[in-house]
Amino acid sequence: MKPTTRLTVLSRVLMLLLSASVAHAASETLYPDTVVPGARSSNRPNWELGTVFRTELPGNVTQVRVFSLPEEAGDHQVRIWRNTDNTVIAGPITWTFGGEDAWITLDIPDVPIQADQDYTISISTTPEGWYPANDSYFLSAATTARI
Repeated sequence: MKPTTRLTVLSRVLMLLLSASVAHAASETLYPDTVVPGARSSNRPNWELGTVFRTELPGNVTQVRVFSLPEEAGDHQVRIWRNTDNTVIAGPITWTFGGEDAWITLDIPDVPIQADQDYTISISTTPEGWYPANDSYFLSAATTARI
């Protein structure tokens, strides 16, 4: 189910990152490598947490990137939603990870996206509910290059 509450990472950041290759631009990401979790929470078993994003140019989402925690080993489901009609445009894509404390990347089939539309990229937690968090990371909107 698509994340619907503001808790979906706007107040507690799931270090979910997307790489979008847009026309005439290199790959771009939402979070730099220097962003690391300030907390490790385990209060969201089997939840789907996400980040809302939009781009200035049409293009394709080609990768998903998350900060992996050693405690969250197991299968996760990745989805990309078009917010205008709440349609899943990619996924569920199963991604098995955990056991390390680092940024990791999953290549996915190209997912076309349009400019100036809101999308949500989401990932599920494991039954134990672990996820990385930064409590105040999204207190205001951020702009990263053309994303």
